[in-house]
Amino acid sequence: MIDPRGTRFSAAITVIVLALVILTAPGGIATALLSLQTLVFAFGAILGPSHQPYGWLFKKLVRPRLKAPSHMEEPLPPQFAQAVGLGFALAASVSMLLAWTLGVYIFAGFALFAAALNALFGFCLGCEIYLRIRKFIPVAAIPAPARDSILDLTDDTHSRV
Repeated sequence: MIDPRGTRFSAAITVIVLALVILTAPGGIATALLSLQTLVFAFGAILGPSHQPYGWLFKKLVRPRLKAPSHMEEPLPPQFAQAVGLGFALAASVSMLLAWTLGVYIFAGFALFAAALNALFGFCLGCEIYLRIRKFIPVAAIPAPARDSILDLTDDTHSRV
């Protein structure tokens, strides 16, 4: 279980980084920032949101100064959202390598939009997509450690194969 304020904190940093990418592209600063953000998304997608660098900063520097959260959330939807962000960051990176600045603006812009929704309104677009897709995946196809938490996320209207 993760503190939902951590994902909003991470999203806020992501908004700043991606806005700087868009403002400085093309160029070395944009390339460095986009590479950094791509790595952050990769850590979040592979290890989970609390193990990516921004999540770690939240856990070590911000969380100790806050009251206990009113609720905790499952990490799988934000982890999926990080994977979606990784896809957009990789597409922006390839665009940067091909000197297609418009592609950088488009792909980084999509990731920036989704991060801004989370940072400003607490609406995780990638999490919502995850929950919609999850309804079509049989429970038996999910690894055992994640199975129990997934059953808590979905309603009982789908088949538990």
